[in-house]
Amino acid sequence: MTTATRGDARERYLETTVSVEQVVADAESLASESGLVIETDVAFWPSSCVVPDDAEEHRVEHIVMGDHGTTGSERMVLGSVAEMVVARSPVTVTVVRDDLD
Repeated sequence: MTTATRGDARERYLETTVSVEQVVADAESLASESGLVIETDVAFWPSSCVVPDDAEEHRVEHIVMGDHGTTGSERMVLGSVAEMVVARSPVTVTVVRDDLD
C-alpha cells in the first residue's frame, strides 16, 4: 500500500485547482458568447455549508456543481457533498456527474 505524502496531496490539489479554473473559464466564455451574464465561484471545502449560504447571500438563481461519483462504503462514511448542497440550497441545483474515469 502506498502512503501519500503532504507533497503529493499539495500537487494533486494544485492540479485540480488548475483544471477547475480552466473549466470555469470555459463556461464563462461560452456564456458570454451566448449573451448570458454569469458569476462564478469555486469552493473546495466545506462546499456543503458554503454554497447554500453564499447562494442566499448573493441572491443566486441557480447552482451548477460537479459530483465525482463516490459510491459504496466511501460514500457511507463521507456522504455526498452534492447531495447535502441540494438538500440545503434555497435555489435549484444542477449536479453534473464526472463519468470520465
